[in-house]
Amino acid sequence: TTFGNHDFDLGPEGLAGSINVASKAGRIPAILAANTKFEGEDVTLAELQRLSREGVIRPYTVIERGGIRFGLFGVIGKESIFYVTGGGAITFSDSVETANEMVAILREKEKVDVVICLSHSGMEVGKDGVVTDGDDARLAKAVPGIDVVVGGHSHTALHKAIIVNNRTPVVQAGKYSENVGELVITLDGDQLTVESYELHPIDDTISGDQAVTDEITKYKKMVTEAVFASRGYSVDQPLVRVAQDVPNTFTDLVASTPLANFVTDAFRVATGADIGFTANGMVRAG
Repeated sequence: TTFGNHDFDLGPEGLAGSINVASKAGRIPAILAANTKFEGEDVTLAELQRLSREGVIRPYTVIERGGIRFGLFGVIGKESIFYVTGGGAITFSDSVETANEMVAILREKEKVDVVICLSHSGMEVGKDGVVTDGDDARLAKAVPGIDVVVGGHSHTALHKAIIVNNRTPVVQAGKYSENVGELVITLDGDQLTVESYELHPIDDTISGDQAVTDEITKYKKMVTEAVFASRGYSVDQPLVRVAQDVPNTFTDLVASTPLANFVTDAFRVATGADIGFTANGMVRAG
């Protein structure tokens, strides 16, 4: 896995604490963060520096399967870095420069057959409503040594791989673990071919793990008792149903939206204020 902008919301120490909690709960995947830097003597970086020394956080990793060596590295792109609000003393190097360095190391030192980039950079919807460009795609174009880009950040469910430089697939599975992406490629020398690419929905047609279900049930009960029970509600109880579309306006960031207006009106009514304000961008769903 790799970092996204919200991993830094609680600052360097909050990020390190989250990783430590996850580590104690069981095995965690390698955190690949090639252009995220924890350099310097700032005390808030100490725990992240320790995790880096121990290899929990690292620039890249190599996985060998069936005699094929896969090199994976992770970067966070310019678009995502722009939204980092709690990074503190953490710094970021240029994702393209870093990717070129990683490709050289993986090809020349590690002798890998396939280079995969985990890129939290994002894709963009064009004026025609089609997704063909974005930081993930531009990274693949600028660094032709990358064989596959697995993207994130923009919450884009790509149902068809975006092919860059006539060979490199850029894929993204959307958001909130709603899908698992499956990409099948063949590599013949330098010739990479996408055999298939599919998003598999993660929904109630798939039986849940009972241990995980039990944990979720336990926490839902705790949240209900702590927050909702005194008001006569439960955590998963619908409060209202709206019979019409409530559109967002991500393409027009200065426009008002029905949901944001509703939330702002609720603030005003609850406080008895004459005027209510909600900062642009605070209501993520619209």
